[in-house]
Amino acid sequence: MNNYTIRPVTVHEASVVARHRMRMFQDMGQVPDHLAVDLLQSSERALAALLARGEYVGWFALDG
Repeated sequence: MNNYTIRPVTVHEASVVARHRMRMFQDMGQVPDHLAVDLLQSSERALAALLARGEYVGWFALDG
């Protein structure tokens, strides 16, 4: 079994989380392609602000 490190997401990684969430909603058929960029940009701004204020918590699991 691999060893994993789990750590909190930082404000500087809001773009990674926003992209993941945007793709998730696209995969579910909830976001048309022509709105994806707008969702990505607005999500990144909102997540960065929420992370900075401690109102959003995310976690990354890293292999190794």
